[in-house]
Amino acid sequence: MKTFALLLALTTPEIVDRTAVVIEHGFVDADKGRVIASKLREQKIEGEGRELADALTKAIQSIENDGHLNVRFDPARAEEPLRSADELRTQLDTPMQMRRVPGGAAPAPEGIGEPRLLEGNVGYLKLDLFPDPYAAGDAMQAALAKIQNADAVILDLRQNRGGSQPMVNLVSSYFLPVNHGVLLTSRFRNMPEPRVSRVVETPTRALEDAKLYILISAKTFSAGEAFAYILQQFGRATVVGEKTRGGGRHNAMVPIGAGYTVSVSIANVEHPKTKTSWQSTGVVPDVVTEADAALDEAVKLARK
Repeated sequence: MKTFALLLALTTPEIVDRTAVVIEHGFVDADKGRVIASKLREQKIEGEGRELADALTKAIQSIENDGHLNVRFDPARAEEPLRSADELRTQLDTPMQMRRVPGGAAPAPEGIGEPRLLEGNVGYLKLDLFPDPYAAGDAMQAALAKIQNADAVILDLRQNRGGSQPMVNLVSSYFLPVNHGVLLTSRFRNMPEPRVSRVVETPTRALEDAKLYILISAKTFSAGEAFAYILQQFGRATVVGEKTRGGGRHNAMVPIGAGYTVSVSIANVEHPKTKTSWQSTGVVPDVVTEADAALDEAVKLARK
């Protein structure tokens, strides 16, 4: 038991240091990343497992208000060796390794609710996640196909916790002209050219002219916010509910070993119309109402 306690005492400062390394070399703003890392190393942070991960997250977010900056702990991976600082620096300083957010694709139907038609030919679909289109593209297309003949569509993102930007691009494309063009521009720290998200081909154009209502809440985050903001700012959707959390950057999940994974913001995004994003400010609804009342409000609007 004493040996284990001693191991924890030795490992905790290393975990703090590796977390700081990820932020210093991965955070989208290099200067700010160095400041965050420096301040993090100065703090006395203790604990183990999830307690340590939570303490690190609280410390980081007290320095920088960014919901994508956090640390997670998976006890099933606690036996993995702690990665060296040099290994992490090499990974994070290599542009090609930051082109795609790691972490694996979601299982096909995860986050995609059962589509249904409400009275008045109003289509309804709940999306709690935008899963990777390579794993869930068929499931998403099948769900949208079931409501493609609706006169109005309600997409419920009140519990949406984020996900894949390519899936955001795919779903957005159902509701915009095929020649619409740019949806969002992403600027990465270690990439000289920005990555541009565009409208993609979809199996049907039946929803292009359907009235669109998007439900959001204070829990809606990241990719869920991206979808609502993109369609709202193009004047394509009416957004109903509460202001969202304000996670307007892309992030990467970087395992550092011993069961810990650091989420770090690696890109700023910009809407082509507003030249800005929802970072920190959140998406502000067109129709403000409590989250629990948002569906009823959108149904009323759709039936008009």
